[in-house]
Amino acid sequence: MTKQLIRLALFLVALLATVTPAFAQQYGGQYGSTTTPSDLTVNKMVRSPLPPYPFVENLGDNDITHSPDSQVVFSITVYNSGNQRFEEIKVDDYLIEFPQRIISAEVDQEFEGSFSNNRLTFKIKNLDAGQNRTVEVRAKIAPANVFPTDRSLFCDNTNKVEVRSEDRYDDDTAKFCIRTNVLGVTTLPEAGLEDYLPMLPFIGMGAVGMYLTLKKRLS
Repeated sequence: MTKQLIRLALFLVALLATVTPAFAQQYGGQYGSTTTPSDLTVNKMVRSPLPPYPFVENLGDNDITHSPDSQVVFSITVYNSGNQRFEEIKVDDYLIEFPQRIISAEVDQEFEGSFSNNRLTFKIKNLDAGQNRTVEVRAKIAPANVFPTDRSLFCDNTNKVEVRSEDRYDDDTAKFCIRTNVLGVTTLPEAGLEDYLPMLPFIGMGAVGMYLTLKKRLS
């Protein structure tokens, strides 16, 4: 009887050791859950407005800023790391959560882009396994009179892109700053006659000195 109980206990321990990892893998551990990695991923970058115009992940308040009524360019790269082709990938690019700051956005005609309500939608077709496709988004920033006047630097411009195909999904963001005031050359006020009166004694002394020097050379 004792041997049977021992065998039963060992069997239950072995069974529990087998079931627990499978359960944890499917439903997650006590303090977290597992997610299935997607073979469809996207990366969004913004182009610097200064030469050589590199694409970077973000442009913060310590970086070069864009200006009103100018163009901002984004790079969206979609990756297929799986082993099957994606026939059609839908891309939704949300250009800033403040719709009035972007007045238009476009991509090349082959991607069938349409812009409405601050969202640019287009399609990427026939992305083979192990391949990627990069699309440039060109957006026009609104004029300066659209922006509030209580500040001149606007860095709350988060741009989010979402990609979908079949049951796959991924997203990414890029940020940039807009500065509405442009530093220029300060114009000095024109000087009047009264501004030169304190200088008259020095002008006279200079003239006398030049006269004496010239007279000495001629004698």
